[in-house]
Amino acid sequence: MKKKNKVLLAVWNAIKTFFTTNLLIKIVSLVFAVILWGYVMTNVNPSRPKTLYGIPVSTQGDADLSARNLVVRGDLAQILGAVDVRVATDVTHYFDLSKNNVSARVDLRNVTAPGSITLPVIAETTVGDIEAVSPSTITIEIDMLDSKRIPIEFRYSGELPNNYWHSEPVLGRTDIEITGPMQDVARVVKAVCDIPLDGLTESYNRTFDLTLYDENDNEVSTVAFRSSVNPSVTIKMDVYPTKTVPVDTRSSIVGDDLMAQTHEITSITSNPPSVTIAGPQEIIDKITSVPVDVINVQDKTSSFMTAAPYKLPQNVVVVSGGSSANIEVRIEEKYAEYDFEEVEITAFGEVAGYNYIFSPNTAAATVKAPISVINALKEKEIKIVLCVDVATYSTPKTNIPVSPEPKIIVINEDSTYEFSDIEQVNGSTYILKLYKIDESGTRMALTVTVTVKTHSITMRVAKK
Repeated sequence: MKKKNKVLLAVWNAIKTFFTTNLLIKIVSLVFAVILWGYVMTNVNPSRPKTLYGIPVSTQGDADLSARNLVVRGDLAQILGAVDVRVATDVTHYFDLSKNNVSARVDLRNVTAPGSITLPVIAETTVGDIEAVSPSTITIEIDMLDSKRIPIEFRYSGELPNNYWHSEPVLGRTDIEITGPMQDVARVVKAVCDIPLDGLTESYNRTFDLTLYDENDNEVSTVAFRSSVNPSVTIKMDVYPTKTVPVDTRSSIVGDDLMAQTHEITSITSNPPSVTIAGPQEIIDKITSVPVDVINVQDKTSSFMTAAPYKLPQNVVVVSGGSSANIEVRIEEKYAEYDFEEVEITAFGEVAGYNYIFSPNTAAATVKAPISVINALKEKEIKIVLCVDVATYSTPKTNIPVSPEPKIIVINEDSTYEFSDIEQVNGSTYILKLYKIDESGTRMALTVTVTVKTHSITMRVAKK
């Protein structure tokens, strides 16, 4: 241990002696070294390499390529990318050398035909000399330049809030022209505008970007085409709140005061009975019903149907219910009542060898029927008889209470009436159904209500 300490002490004494003796010689040596270094740097200025990374590559000769109707396929900025450049420069400029002093390009001036081509990357610097470029070449694909017009379509995304409606969008144009590599232009079949609806409550007029698609509905990138901006289209679309209101038909009827006095309107129905409208809030708030166009019933004597367009204020539209309503106007003859004092009572189903005598042999009855039927009864074109079914009476009897049922009998062979059926309402009231046949052969159903006013009718059965 003592021996080791002696060695360390000897080394320390030697170092101390070196730095504390001959000090002047050492100072002169240092000054001489500095002067020598300055001479070398000033007069010799040795070269040193420096690598600059990520130098963007540009193109030269684009105009020559276009003049030959040629174009680079794909995203040119991505294809060219950036390169690393090693520059040899003198020591005095080493630390000042930066990307700003270096450029890189590929020359397209000698490209004369479509196809894949590998071009050298040409690097230049304003300071020093280019020693190496990595990568040293770039492969690009050349195609013929082409253009065509493609249709613009639209589609919606999302849904409007409840109780809102939008119109069909109006496009500022119907197609666009695309220009680019022939293979890429050929793929594109349409340009689509996506219109968002979520949360939309107001009309708008704005510009939307277009997305290009191929025939399989795959998106085609726009970077392959010649344009400084994405293709776009201006779209105008109305967005309004909605409201459901009834269809007003009665206010549209005209000429009802000029109808035949024997006829009247019994009902007016609309299909649909109500419609949903859309429009500015301040306008639809005031609308309680939607009228239809004028319906003229002058001189009408039969029911009819007609399509009547809706009448709406400006900026209000019907969004459900079509553009018009199907209106059915039912026109029927007015009904009248008439008292017939002597309606014949007759028997049917008689048994041979017997007579059937009624007391009284006529009865009073009140008839409620369309005016034309009342007139036909008065003019004896048709008549009402009270019928008693006597088929079950085959022995003499007297004072048998009977309830005769009315029936219409056609008197004239050319009558326009036809008896159909009978229905008893109560003990003395009956509804008779018959048809009236018009000139076209159409059979119109009519009802005749007959109330028998003589209630104590008896029958006597006697042998002949």
